[in-house]
Amino acid sequence: LEPDEEMQWHVTHINKCIKSLKQLNDFYESLRKVIKQEGKRFKKEKKQVIEKIKTKAREINYKDKIAEKEKLKKQEEEKNKQKQQKTQAEEAKRKNQEEEIKQKEQEFKKQFEEEQKQEPNRPTTSENKNNKPQLSNNQPQEKLNTKELSLSLEIINKFPPNFNTKEKIEALINPIKDNIEFLHELQTKHEVEDLSALLATKSAEKIIKIIKRFEYDKDKDKKIREHYGLKEADKLTDKQIDEYLYEQAVKGNENNSNHSQSYFPQSNSSF
Repeated sequence: LEPDEEMQWHVTHINKCIKSLKQLNDFYESLRKVIKQEGKRFKKEKKQVIEKIKTKAREINYKDKIAEKEKLKKQEEEKNKQKQQKTQAEEAKRKNQEEEIKQKEQEFKKQFEEEQKQEPNRPTTSENKNNKPQLSNNQPQEKLNTKELSLSLEIINKFPPNFNTKEKIEALINPIKDNIEFLHELQTKHEVEDLSALLATKSAEKIIKIIKRFEYDKDKDKKIREHYGLKEADKLTDKQIDEYLYEQAVKGNENNSNHSQSYFPQSNSSF
């Protein structure tokens, strides 16, 4: 090629390259705009999706909380229902027991009044303000409508080794054998006819506990609490009282095994 022609070729070729480069730059610019727009759209959609997920999670959490509250509410209602049923059952049982005790007291009163009619020298129920006849320890034994006590060998032998002598058992029962209130308690509370039936049908431990509990003085609560390590506000159960009185009764006999009469903790009776 001639120099002028070669020069013209190069100029033309350069212009084509510049044009192509410009087109390419325009393409990249358009692509960048598209990518930017898509990026914004993606971020927006991502944000929307995240919000939807959070909203759904809140709804699920709210529903779970509602369900949990309903469950707890039902459990509480069921618990209250069971508690109410238990209270009603206990109330019904208490009323039945009161009715039984009342009935037995009426029977005892009727029986006692009939016995009084047969014994003219004996004071009538109407003469006793409390409707509970009392006999002092100085009144004759024949005025009591009780069976003659019989301490058989079988009865004596069922008591503990430090208790199984006639003298020690008599020392246990003498303070209460003439007490009408004790007889009344045997019949109404323990469903035992009399002291003879108590000795014949109950275990030695039960006999001792019943007698010592009848003699029980509530002033001993402090000693019993100290024995069990209880505080003033702690509840002292009947079982604890019975076990303490029994333990003290048996322990008293152990400590006084050489004496003719057993030692028991001080009580309301004269024994």
